[in-house]
Amino acid sequence: MLERFELVSALNALGNELYGSQWPVVLAHNIKRLTNSEQSDIGDIDDSQIRTLIVGMRKLKAMRRD
Repeated sequence: MLERFELVSALNALGNELYGSQWPVVLAHNIKRLTNSEQSDIGDIDDSQIRTLIVGMRKLKAMRRD
């Protein structure tokens, strides 16, 4: 199992690769969506939610490749 720092690092690496300079805005939007609230900070989600984002972004990356 990855530790939180490694999860956040992996999430940010994928986010920067897929969204570039828009990543902070996209991340905040995704956190709000996951929490069903106005929370928009990475500290507002748990490790399983970070994993959910990573899985979704890997799928998006694969789709863009095809």
